[in-house]
Amino acid sequence: MTKTENRAWYYWWNPNDEKWYILAFVNGQGKGKGSCSLRRWEAKSGDFVNKEVIKGGQWQHKFGDYLHGTSFFLHLRSRHNLKDCIGTLPQDILSEIREQITKLHISLSLILLDC
Repeated sequence: MTKTENRAWYYWWNPNDEKWYILAFVNGQGKGKGSCSLRRWEAKSGDFVNKEVIKGGQWQHKFGDYLHGTSFFLHLRSRHNLKDCIGTLPQDILSEIREQITKLHISLSLILLDC
């Protein structure tokens, strides 16, 4: 999966409340075609925070501001139905994301130690 596809997951730092979030961006398909959405969960707990839907555009353009600053692309091995992800993220998705986040933190720590 690449960032230019219809769906992408990111690990994002919100400087306003100083928390990490998991974001899922989706371009509408089927009856939602022409719209895009963003779903947000707290990274620490996996609890659902909110969903935003914008008509007339793709997530890459409408939600692109989230990708400025501190955000990291997450590559999920399998495609998940986001309708199953309202509420706390399912354990299999959360485990896969946490594994990537742990590796990311280790990599960033090593980079900082190398400076």
